[in-house]
Amino acid sequence: MCNTTKTSIFKTYRIQSTHQNNEILVDISLDLLQRALKTANNADTVTMRMIRKEETPFLVLDVVLRPQNTRPGQNSRPRLLCQQIPMLILHHSLIDDYQEPVLPRPEVSIYMPSLKLLRNVVERMKTISSHLDIAANNDKTFWLRVDSDMLEIRASFPNLQNPEWRDGLQPEQEATDPKQFTVARVAIKHFAQFLHGHQVGASNVICSIVEGKAVILFLIDDGVALTYRLPIIPC
Repeated sequence: MCNTTKTSIFKTYRIQSTHQNNEILVDISLDLLQRALKTANNADTVTMRMIRKEETPFLVLDVVLRPQNTRPGQNSRPRLLCQQIPMLILHHSLIDDYQEPVLPRPEVSIYMPSLKLLRNVVERMKTISSHLDIAANNDKTFWLRVDSDMLEIRASFPNLQNPEWRDGLQPEQEATDPKQFTVARVAIKHFAQFLHGHQVGASNVICSIVEGKAVILFLIDDGVALTYRLPIIPC
């Protein structure tokens, strides 16, 4: 699930919908959208609009590109590149089915160390076990552990930070002993997939553990929040 504010992406915007909250629900290929957005890496401006051609709706990206390193006499006028991505318009009655699920309150939350560092550690751990134990406490410590019949490997990360939640998102009740760990076991391949989020370049990454239910991971950067929820494997 990804949440973002309109102002963090758009300078100006206009939305017209028959839905009471002025929302439009679309189904679009992420691969096609990614390819289109790559053409806008060095753009002066990008305008997104929705059109319909022969009963097929499209998301259109008008990308204005300015030539770089032009020589005298060369055409230095900006070029307009138009990308059209087919999509489906879903009925507004389905919007409630795509709302972000209510997340349970965690026992502990902690800012994680560098995802790139964790990815290197977890890649080595994957050769030992198919599951991974994740633990954190309210004393700023986070660790990962794998074990087998022959050995146990643990990577510990002290001196981190525990976030101060707002809007009722704080843990339901903190452990009486801040050094007490809350531990959860997840599939190591799922956690490894999440660690590729370092490519997003998020400024903050938070791990929250709901004992016996889920590990909830947040990638947060400049008004954009990506939420991952990993199911627990019974120990």
